[in-house]
Amino acid sequence: MARTAETEGKARVLHVVQGAVGATREEGLDYTTLLGACVAVCLHDPVARLGGMAHFVFPRKGGLLTGGPQTGGPETGSPETSGDARFGDVAIAALLQRLAGLGAQAPGLQAQLCGGARVHEGRQDIGRANVEFALSRLAELGVRVLGTAGLGEDMGGNQVRRIRFSPCSGKLVVTAQHHSTPQDTLAGFPGR
Repeated sequence: MARTAETEGKARVLHVVQGAVGATREEGLDYTTLLGACVAVCLHDPVARLGGMAHFVFPRKGGLLTGGPQTGGPETGSPETSGDARFGDVAIAALLQRLAGLGAQAPGLQAQLCGGARVHEGRQDIGRANVEFALSRLAELGVRVLGTAGLGEDMGGNQVRRIRFSPCSGKLVVTAQHHSTPQDTLAGFPGR
């Protein structure tokens, strides 16, 4: 589910939750999210001055939950949520489809990736699997990934990150969160 997080200055800021995809050509609209093992794929078309973000949890759809409610849409720039978009293959395809609907073409897109942390010791490194999947899938599609030579400073490790992406300019700001778990996502849950 997408939420309007805040309005800062002239920018409207929308929070892209797990399993959500947002795309826009609206100047002054930024997307933000909090990432642990999840990966955010931020795509920008510098010629058409549009872009979007997909926030996925697992690399490939494996027959778990499918479907789910959808909100927002391309005309508002609001992220859509879908149970399927929790998976990287579905999320990246959905993002590319929404961007194509706004006039983008995959070969002209530039990608920036964030997340993929190993936030739980002793468990499968789903963060690394998410990063490897995103890099591989974008390479297959001919989408150029900026600023990555293997696992860069904005991917991998064990650090939770908050990101803010301006789809029309391609500007990405990454802020390290000094918690082992994304604390602000726990607010409002019983027992917290």
